[in-house]
Amino acid sequence: MKTIDPNDEDDCRAFGRILADLLLSSLRSRTLDREYRELLRIYDESMPVRLALDGLLEGLGAEVIERHPNLGLVVGITSSDSVLVDRIEREAQDADERRLMAVVLATMLALYYPADALEDPTLAPRPLTLREVHEKIDQIVATMRGEAQRNDDSDGMALWELVGGRMSLETTNKGRNYKGGTVAREIERMFARLKKRSLVMEVRIGDAVTAYRPTLQFYSFVTNRLNHHLYLEISRALTGTPAPAAAP
Repeated sequence: MKTIDPNDEDDCRAFGRILADLLLSSLRSRTLDREYRELLRIYDESMPVRLALDGLLEGLGAEVIERHPNLGLVVGITSSDSVLVDRIEREAQDADERRLMAVVLATMLALYYPADALEDPTLAPRPLTLREVHEKIDQIVATMRGEAQRNDDSDGMALWELVGGRMSLETTNKGRNYKGGTVAREIERMFARLKKRSLVMEVRIGDAVTAYRPTLQFYSFVTNRLNHHLYLEISRALTGTPAPAAAP
């Protein structure tokens, strides 16, 4: 890419268009077609483009977490206030809904990618169903609540009391979805979010049961950004000996 003259209107417009196309292609999980490959070539070879894109993403509360050979630029959100997050949906959620969302996502990751298997990119995780995720969360509530009690962790106790109180499988009047505010409904919503972002793909197993298989992009996202405390704790809880339920 030729040197950019900041006083030249055409140069500045072309430079801005490259940054915009790179950002949009990455956020939309665009396939590596000829145009995107050319954008990635410019990104690889031009330090000004990389620095400018990094600065733009930083201002948006995000960052390039990997330049993947098969995925292109994998962009991760670094701030809960990022304008790249679905702001309307986020502001409509109360604190309890956000906490349920974190537990649901962490459990999905722990089931797809056990903590001791993250280093093996050749793994082909099997699809998960809503019921399976729900059953696993139900199994670990007592484990996590007991651990929080032993550690005198009041926040942890509050979280797992919240989760335990919302394990109902009650559906709406029309029976199409699970009742709002339940863990089951949050699992439905989380699978829908991941599918929309091309992080999972819907498949059918058994007697036409709907399940969701993670994509390669999801693996890249997990190994770079989501290997966090809650994820590891849930992963250990799923593979360890269940702790006794906390005394009432």
